[in-house]
Amino acid sequence: MNIEIDGFDSIEDASVFIAILVGMAIFIWIIYGIIKLGQSASDSTQPILTEKARLIEKAPSQAYETRVLFETESGERIRLRAKVPNNLVIGDEGMLTWQGGKIIKFERNIK
Repeated sequence: MNIEIDGFDSIEDASVFIAILVGMAIFIWIIYGIIKLGQSASDSTQPILTEKARLIEKAPSQAYETRVLFETESGERIRLRAKVPNNLVIGDEGMLTWQGGKIIKFERNIK
């Protein structure tokens, strides 16, 4: 049963609207994937660095990663992406190894 209002078919209009939404979602998903691949490629061209550091800030989690801020022994502050943020606690100190904008590993000093 189709309902026509002023010459417009509501089911056909809804189908077109849903198709547009699905198309936009797919487009956004593809763009997100391209951006993530670009980040990964950019990170892999950077040198791997290791330095003693302390975690001073941890942003709220977003999906599978979170942003963290470390302060190195020299006073430099580095904002990085962490894949396992639950293992990090503000105030943790240890050896930080990172490449580009991602943490490779963090070996916490046990007190």
